[in-house]
Amino acid sequence: MNYLRSEDKVAAGDIIFLPASSGEIKSEKPVKKAATKSYAAPKSRPTTKPSPKIAKVDKAPVKHKPQKSASPKKASAKPMKVSNSGFQWPLTGKVLCEFGDGGGKGIEIESASGKSVLSAAKGKVSYAGLPARAYGHMVIVDHGADRYTVYSNLKSLEIKAGQKVARGEVLGTVSDFLHFEVRDKGSARDPLLYLPSR
Repeated sequence: MNYLRSEDKVAAGDIIFLPASSGEIKSEKPVKKAATKSYAAPKSRPTTKPSPKIAKVDKAPVKHKPQKSASPKKASAKPMKVSNSGFQWPLTGKVLCEFGDGGGKGIEIESASGKSVLSAAKGKVSYAGLPARAYGHMVIVDHGADRYTVYSNLKSLEIKAGQKVARGEVLGTVSDFLHFEVRDKGSARDPLLYLPSR
């Protein structure tokens, strides 16, 4: 097309005609596309706190102590004398006033404040409270056979009405003296006739 020979020289500015290509130019070796690896984002792992170490404890059999049943409260003093009538002194102390001589229908026994007052004999509490016409709290114990004992001028009570009491059981605490009476067959009697001699 250009009528050029192999020995002809081509100068700068010469026009050269190139034949048009008859088809697609195929490469001998197909070019492989570089495989692009896709990387997945690393999954975030939940942060776990280390669990506290639990000390092993040797299991030993638990021994349960048997519960003691509530027993009547008694004074810790030495056993007191008991008369033939089954009475004991409700309180240790000097007799300040005797029956009918300042003591009225009973006797008055000297005592230190807060000392325990004991039931003179077994029976059932028929009254425990603070009457209007009395000094301090009062307790009346029914001993059966229409016989009662009366305890006045108490500072506090340890029992309640309807409760059964044993001889020597604590009824309450006294102030500075105890007024003690014995009622037999509806009449006031001299308590010294029912109490043991000292």
